[in-house]
Amino acid sequence: MFRGGEDPAGLALADGLNGQIRALEQSIRNANDGVGFAQVADSGLGQIQNLLGRAASLLSEAESDTNSSGEVAIETELQEIYREIDRIGSATSFNGTAVFSDTTRNIFVGDTQNLTAANAEIAIAGSALTLTVGVGGSGGSFITVNIAASSTATSMLAQVEAAIDTVASRRGSLGASMDRLENAVSVMQSQVQNLTAAESQIRDADFASEIANLTKFQILS
Repeated sequence: MFRGGEDPAGLALADGLNGQIRALEQSIRNANDGVGFAQVADSGLGQIQNLLGRAASLLSEAESDTNSSGEVAIETELQEIYREIDRIGSATSFNGTAVFSDTTRNIFVGDTQNLTAANAEIAIAGSALTLTVGVGGSGGSFITVNIAASSTATSMLAQVEAAIDTVASRRGSLGASMDRLENAVSVMQSQVQNLTAAESQIRDADFASEIANLTKFQILS
């Protein structure tokens, strides 16, 4: 480390580069946390997708007049499926932050020197599923399912299929967000390397020159 009196302009430039490096390093951590958040969300949505697929199969079965005797068993399994979907939606979290909510989660990516509206924040938002037909109660074990009429099963199936499309769309959006964050990490890591090299050229000693001076003074001594 050199004193400000030795090279005031160089010290100011080096300190500015150091601050930019620190901001980028934190942004890299932010982006990696954002990837982790999106991965947790995608994993939960994958489980919901499987449950919705099973619900669609059960409701298709319930629509057939030949399966009236198995209606109670179908309702029981559907009830557990809906309860589990509700549990995943309410219990899934990342570092104490609810993953599935209508609140947009902003991931700050950038530094004080290169901050623009286009690259400052990356938004990750949840998406609500509408599953109300044939469903009674609310939340966890209070949810009940009733498919007493085939028309109810038909309406429930339509909602489940719409929910499957919603989940698929949301997983696609999360995948795009993860790709963008991972690309942002690669770019910022390259920036950190280049900025660190630039700072080192200012702060670090020129060993060749210093050794030459040392040798010269030893000879003179």
